[in-house]
Amino acid sequence: ANTEGIDAAINKLPNLPFTLTLVPLASLEHNGQLKHVQPSIVVEFPRQYPESLPPLVTKTVGFDGSNIELTSAIVASTCPDEHSGEECTMQLVSSLNEQIEMQNEWTVEEHEKGVQRKEQERTSQSIPKTAEADMRVPVIGRRIINSPYILKPAKINDIKKCADELKLGGYAKVGKPGIIVIEGPEEGCKQYCPMLEDRGWKYQKVQGEQQEEGGSPTAGGSVDEMRLIQGEFRVLGEDTMSELSQLCREAGLADFFF
Repeated sequence: ANTEGIDAAINKLPNLPFTLTLVPLASLEHNGQLKHVQPSIVVEFPRQYPESLPPLVTKTVGFDGSNIELTSAIVASTCPDEHSGEECTMQLVSSLNEQIEMQNEWTVEEHEKGVQRKEQERTSQSIPKTAEADMRVPVIGRRIINSPYILKPAKINDIKKCADELKLGGYAKVGKPGIIVIEGPEEGCKQYCPMLEDRGWKYQKVQGEQQEEGGSPTAGGSVDEMRLIQGEFRVLGEDTMSELSQLCREAGLADFFF
């Protein structure tokens, strides 16, 4: 009788809830930016688990509607009502993480496609399409851009790649702080920061800018002829503030930038 009373009392105890954190989930925001959230599930373990009842997923955090449906399907297939009596929680977490990783691959691919489309649109808009546009007075632009830090290899590659695509010369001092100096067609200078933002850059500030008009294309004074910084865009090291200052002085830009 005492045993039956103890069993009855145990059965009346509440289920034990646990929050299980999953791998980061990537998603695309309305503006096309890539965003990562930390999803989790709240699992309650009945007193009869795992002998006769499966765990219950009572709450999901960080999933949208389609992901919630998928999560429910995975839970149903991993921990069916006809429970086998075996522990299945780790299998459930592993299955959910695997599905998240697969979805992340698709999301990142879609983000990269969106970035490429924007770059193609921006490039096509910057190319003169008429004889009248070809006769516009060339304008060279210069910018100095500050960032609290430039450390990740992917970010450093973006700096160089975007500058090359826009035909910009200049320098990038990486590390803390990060400083970027660009020079080239004014239209390219205008597009540079938005292009970096499309690639996930958030912390950048144009500290100084300059525009200079050349002569008419037929009379000379093209953008290339007005360049003060010669050669392709260069990425300097982390402890290169003195080198950057010297390069700008040699180009005649010390008064503007420093």
